[in-house]
Amino acid sequence: MKLSIFLTTLLLLLVFVPNKILSAPQLIHDADAMQVKVYRLDNGLTVYLSRNTQTPRFYAEVAVRAGRLTDPSDNTGLAHYLEHLMFKGTQKMGTLDYQKEKPHLDKVTELYEQHTRETDPEKRKLIYQKINEASKLAAQYAVANDIDRIYKAMGGTGVNAHTHYEETIYKVDLPANQLERWAKIEHERFSNPVFRLFHTELESVYEEKNTSLDNGKRRFSEAVAKLLYPDHPYGSQTTLGKSEHLKNPSLVKIREYFDQYYVPENMAIIISGDIVLDDAIKVIDESFGTIANSGRPPRQATAPAPLKKGVSKTVVSHEGEESVILAWRTTSNSHADAHALTMLDMILDNTVAGLINLNLVSPQLVRSAGSYPSHLNEGGAQYLWGSPRENQSLEEVEALLLEQIQHIKEGKFEEWLIPAIVSDLQTNLEESYESNEGRVELIRDSFISQQSWAETSQSISRLATVTREDIIRVANQYFGDTYVVGHLVKGKPNIRHIEKPQIDAMPLNASSESPFSKEILAMGTSTISPYFPKEGKDFQKSTTDNGVQYFTTLNPINNLFTVTWSFPKGTLHDDLLPITFDLLAKSGTSELSSIELDKRWYQLGVKTLFSVTEDRTEISLSGLSSSYEPAVKLFWQWINEMTVEQSVLDNLVSDLKISRKDAMDDPATITHAMARHSRYGKKSIYLNRASHTELDQLTVSQLQKIAHNLIKLPHQVSYIGKLSEPQWRELTPALEVTEPTPAPILRPVSQTSSPVEIHFYERDMAQARIWIEHELEGLSEDKATILNLFNEYFDGGMSGIVFQEIRESRGLAYSAFGYLTSPRWEGDPHLAIGSVACQADKVDKALGKFLQLFDELPTSDVRFTESNEAITSRLRTKRSDFRSRVATIQQWQRRGINYNLDQRIFDQTPKIDHTGMLQFYKKSIKTKPKRVCILGDSSRIDLEALKKFGPVKIIQAEDIFTQ
Repeated sequence: MKLSIFLTTLLLLLVFVPNKILSAPQLIHDADAMQVKVYRLDNGLTVYLSRNTQTPRFYAEVAVRAGRLTDPSDNTGLAHYLEHLMFKGTQKMGTLDYQKEKPHLDKVTELYEQHTRETDPEKRKLIYQKINEASKLAAQYAVANDIDRIYKAMGGTGVNAHTHYEETIYKVDLPANQLERWAKIEHERFSNPVFRLFHTELESVYEEKNTSLDNGKRRFSEAVAKLLYPDHPYGSQTTLGKSEHLKNPSLVKIREYFDQYYVPENMAIIISGDIVLDDAIKVIDESFGTIANSGRPPRQATAPAPLKKGVSKTVVSHEGEESVILAWRTTSNSHADAHALTMLDMILDNTVAGLINLNLVSPQLVRSAGSYPSHLNEGGAQYLWGSPRENQSLEEVEALLLEQIQHIKEGKFEEWLIPAIVSDLQTNLEESYESNEGRVELIRDSFISQQSWAETSQSISRLATVTREDIIRVANQYFGDTYVVGHLVKGKPNIRHIEKPQIDAMPLNASSESPFSKEILAMGTSTISPYFPKEGKDFQKSTTDNGVQYFTTLNPINNLFTVTWSFPKGTLHDDLLPITFDLLAKSGTSELSSIELDKRWYQLGVKTLFSVTEDRTEISLSGLSSSYEPAVKLFWQWINEMTVEQSVLDNLVSDLKISRKDAMDDPATITHAMARHSRYGKKSIYLNRASHTELDQLTVSQLQKIAHNLIKLPHQVSYIGKLSEPQWRELTPALEVTEPTPAPILRPVSQTSSPVEIHFYERDMAQARIWIEHELEGLSEDKATILNLFNEYFDGGMSGIVFQEIRESRGLAYSAFGYLTSPRWEGDPHLAIGSVACQADKVDKALGKFLQLFDELPTSDVRFTESNEAITSRLRTKRSDFRSRVATIQQWQRRGINYNLDQRIFDQTPKIDHTGMLQFYKKSIKTKPKRVCILGDSSRIDLEALKKFGPVKIIQAEDIFTQ
C-alpha cells in the first residue's frame, strides 16, 4: 500500500511494492450461479468478479470493513466524515497545483487541532475565522469533485458512497470499456487521499445530522439500539456521530483512522458486469496489487455484554405516526442459529402469509405491523413492530406482537410455510441476479460479514435444512423475558440543533481541469456503439380490434414471470381508486376467505401489486413461471368477485383518516402539499379529494363498481417471462372493453402576481425545507433533448452547478437539487424545480443563491462540454433491461412520443452548442416568476429578510389539506 502516516509532522510516506515481485492473484472460488470468481491479491486485498452480459456496463464497489462500529468512542462519526473526504482527491486528483496548495492545507489541519483543544468559546471563534481564511487560500488550487467530473465524462452514473454499522462502500456504474481508467482512478483515490475542502464539507455533515434530528423514526431507532446494546458501538454510537464530536473534528484523527482501516487486508473490490474475468483481475492486480499490506493484526471483535434481566423501555416523541418496537438480542451472522432465526423471522412476517400478516394485519387488529432481523458481525437482534388503530394503545399492540412469538414457541404455525419460505427466498435471490447492483450487494454483504462466498452462495440450501423443531427451539431460547420495548408517541420533540459557524464561499475552479483528469481522459478506449430496443426483436407488440395492446418480453435470466395490466385512469379521475385496491387486498372470493387467499398466493409463489398514480392504475402479478396459469385465473376471479364485509371497509376508512392526520405532521408531505397548492390551488390532490365525511359514507358496492368499471377500459397488457405471446395470451383471460378511454385531466398552473411569491408554513424543525418552481411555458416534447442537456449541466451529480454552488462552495445545505421536469402525460406542464434542505438560519442565503442560479446561470464551456459528452457516453452503453424496456416505451406513448426518445437524444445532443443551450435558458428559465414554499421554524428564520425576495404569505394546514 502507499502507507500514509499522518502524525504531528504531517508527513506522507508512500511505500510501493514493485510489480515484478508480486505473486499472481490466488483464485479462491470459481463456481456458482452468478459466475463469481474470488481472488486474493498478494497484499491481502479480496477481489470478487461476476460476469453479466445483459448490458455493456459494469458496476463496481470498493468495500471497507469500517463504520460506526470502528469509530473511536471519543470521536464518533469519524468513519462517515472520512467517507465524505474520500471524494476530495489526492496529490494529483482534485488539484491544480498540490505543492502550492499543501502549505495552506497543513495550516488548516493545524488550526483544527487548536480549535479542538481550545475550550474558550470566544477563542474558538477566532480560530475558526483563521480556518476560514486558510481554507479560502487552499481552495484557490482545488478542483472540486474532480472524481465525479472524470466519471461523468466516462459515461459513469451513480457515483456515491455510504457508511453503516460495519462498512463504508464506494460505488460507481461505468461503460464496460472503462475498466482500466476506473482502476487507475480508484487506486489513486485509496492510495493517498488529500482531505481538502474540509471546511464546507463539515457544514454538509452538520446539515446531515440536523436532517436526522428531524427524522422521528431515525431517533426512535437509535434510542432502541441504545437500550439493546448499551455498552457496545451498535447502540452507544451512531453513524453520524454525537453533536459534540462533530463540532470538534480532527484531520489528524481522520488520517490515523484511514491508515488503520483503509488497508488491503480490510478491503474488497466487487465488480459485476460485461467484463472478461481473467482480463479484469490482471488490470486490478497491476494497480491495486502495488498497495502494500499494513501488517497490522485484524480488529478484535467484542461481543456485546448480556442485557440486564427484565424489560427495558424507551419513549420517543415526534409529530407523526405512533408505533411500538420490541427487540430481542439474538446472534451474530456467523452463529449456527442464524439460519433458524432467519426462518423464524419469515414465519413472523413474509408480507403475505406470516403470523403477523395473517393474525394481525389481515384481520385489521392493528393498522400495520411486521418484523425484521439484524445479524451483524458481533451480535444480532430480532425486531417486531406495529402501529395502532384508532383508540388502540401501544401496549395493546405490544401484547398482540408478543402473542405471535408465543405461537412460534408452541409450534402453532403450519408445516407448509417452511418450504414456501425457502421458495420465496430463492425467488428473491434470483431477482437479485438480474442486476449488477443486486449481484454486488449480495457479494458485499458476504465480505462485510466475513463469510466466504462459497458459504454465502449456499445459504438457500442451508435454510432448506432448517426444521420445524429448530425454529421452535430458537424461539424458546432467544425470546425470553429480557428484551427492549420502544414507544414512538405523538408529542413535541426536544431537538438540539447544531448551529452553523460563519464561513465564506470557497473558490472551486469549476471550469478548470486537473492534470490528473486530463491524463485519465487521454487514455485510449474502445468504442461501444449504441443500441436502441427494436420492436419484433427485443419485444413483441400487438393490438386487438378493441384497442387492447399486448407486449411480450423474454426473460433471459430466470424462470420468473411478471404480467401487468395498465389502465388509463388514476387519482385525478377518481381519488377513491387507492382505497378500492386497499379493500381488494382485504377481500376474498366466493370460495376463499381473505386469509385463505393470502396463503394460496404464498403457496403459489406469486405476488400481487397495485399501483395507482395520478393518471393511471397498474395491476401486476409476478412469481414462478410454473404458477402462471393458476395464478391469473385466481387473480381475475378475485377481482371480479371481491367478497368482503362492510366492517372491513369501515376499518380501512378509519385507518386512512389516521394516516392523513399523521401525514399532516410529516415534513416531506407538508412540503409536497404546499407545492401542489402553490401550483394548482384548489385542484391540488390534497384539497381535491374525498373529505372525511364522504369517506365515512363509502360502501363496499360503491368500490366494487369502481374496480369493475376500471377493468372495462381500453388497456395495455405487458408480459415478461419464458412464454411466447400466443402461449401466455391463451392462458390469460381477456378483459371485455366496454368503456371509453377517460379524457386526461388538465390542471392549469397558477400564475404569480410578483416575480417571487413565498408561502411559509410554521413548524419546529432542526432544518428548513425550501421548494422553488415555475412553469416552462410553450414547450413541447421536441425540447426533450435540450431539457436533458440543461439538467446535466445544472444538476448533473456532485459536479453540477447546484451541488457545487449550494453545498460545495458555501456549505449551505446537505441536500440540494434542481432540474426541469418533462410531462408525465400529454397536457401535463413542464416545470423548473429547485429544492434545498438547510439549517433554518441559512434560509435567506440558500434561497437567494438558488434564485440567483436560476436567473444568472453560471456559464462554463468546460462544464458544457463535459455535460454534452456525459450524455452521449451514457447512451452509448444504455440498454433498457428486459424488465423496464416496455414500461419505458409505454411511458413515452403517454407523453405522445411515438419514437425512441433515447435515440433522438443521442443523435441531437452533439448538435447543440453552448450558445444554443443558453438561448433556451434565457427564453424559458431566466427571470421567470417563481413560487417558493418554505417549511420551518420562524423563530430561527428571518421572515423580514425573506420579504426582500417577494411577499410572504403564511399558510395553515387547512389551506393545503382537506379533512
